[in-house]
Amino acid sequence: MRKAEFRDTLPVPKITARVELIKFTIDMSNLFLEAVKNSPVDGVVIEGSGVGHVSSNMMNSIKSLIDIGKVVVLTSRCHEGLVLEDSYSFSGSEKSLHDMGVIIAPGLSGLKARIKLILALSRTRDLNEIRVLFDSPIKYN
Repeated sequence: MRKAEFRDTLPVPKITARVELIKFTIDMSNLFLEAVKNSPVDGVVIEGSGVGHVSSNMMNSIKSLIDIGKVVVLTSRCHEGLVLEDSYSFSGSEKSLHDMGVIIAPGLSGLKARIKLILALSRTRDLNEIRVLFDSPIKYN
């Protein structure tokens, strides 16, 4: 288990955002992503496999979420996994997701990333500001 070495606070006057959490599994359909697309949800956190990968068949649905203004954050479903940002570049890799506009949440579990995205979206709808809020001091050696 990772030792908590830093704390992050994000005060907001009121919780207003709705965010869903989707755990990626091999050979899953786009059903949950399509449900998010057709809902009042503001954003979604995807727990990718390993270092932050999904299958290539999910890419179009993720892109369509971004295109309609839903915020998509990527983390790892692995208990102690960290999402990479620029290591693999196949369709569905963390790099391809990052390049299409997905926000990387290194070091956060899906549950923590969801809470952080709820707070971030309750504070601002500026995507650049949200990206800064998800910047992490966790780096790979």
